[in-house]
Amino acid sequence: MNILNWNKDIKINIYDGSNGKFYTIEEPVCEEEEIITRNEIILNYDIHFPLEWALDNNTYVNSFVEDKVGPKYCLNCIEFGFKNGVFIGYCANCAELLEYKRGNGLLPDGLEVSKETFAFDTSNIKEENSIWNTYLKNVSLENIGDVEKSRDYEMYKDLPPLINEIMK
Repeated sequence: MNILNWNKDIKINIYDGSNGKFYTIEEPVCEEEEIITRNEIILNYDIHFPLEWALDNNTYVNSFVEDKVGPKYCLNCIEFGFKNGVFIGYCANCAELLEYKRGNGLLPDGLEVSKETFAFDTSNIKEENSIWNTYLKNVSLENIGDVEKSRDYEMYKDLPPLINEIMK
């Protein structure tokens, strides 16, 4: 593991996974913030996923909606945005909120929304914004993630919402 001290409060831990490199972010937790999970098992990012996106506050605001996006807040991102135990991209709902500037939205198994894979309105989908044409260009799904993290992800991905339901 390599550690990058981003600033005095944030550390980036970089790992060599069995399939490819990935990173986690250690940062102070804001107790008032409503986060689906604080479990590091869920918050492994593929090394190619832009660090500035993982570090931003993940709040998107436009004239229609204010919402939080990404795997810290969105169950669809947890369900569809991971491959081999690491986060590779936003779900279709979050991609739409982000106006498709960070990808066109993921479907199961690393497939991305496109005119061929999605039956709904795809008029805003631009091929040049695809994760496979930007930060994951020339990266194979076989070179993403870690076998152990994939097992952990499958075991624990549904646990935080279950814990929240039990705690009510």
